[in-house]
Amino acid sequence: MEQSQAEAIEELRVELAAQRLITRSIIAHLMIASDEPIAAALEAFEEAIMKMSPDQVAVADLDPAVHSKAFELAGRRAREMQGDIGALVRRPRKTRDAA
Repeated sequence: MEQSQAEAIEELRVELAAQRLITRSIIAHLMIASDEPIAAALEAFEEAIMKMSPDQVAVADLDPAVHSKAFELAGRRAREMQGDIGALVRRPRKTRDAA
C-alpha cells in the first residue's frame, strides 16, 4: 500500500515528537541519577548545548547551513525543556494507600 505525502509527513511528525520525548526522558533520567545538584546538571547541559554550535563542533556529514539552523532550534528546545525540567525530574508523591 502506497502512503500519501500527507500520511508520510504525519508519520514523520509523530516520529519526531516521539524522539523528542525519548530525549527528554533520557536527560531527566541522567539528571535524577547524577550525584550533582540539579542546578549543576542544568549548567552542564547548557554548556553541552553550546558546544554543539557549528563554530565549536563541525559535523562532517552535516550541511553547515542545516547544522546552524538545527543548533538554533536545539537551543530553543533546550530552554523550553529547562522550563519544565522540575516536572520531568520530580519523583511522584506517595499516597497514604501506597505507603
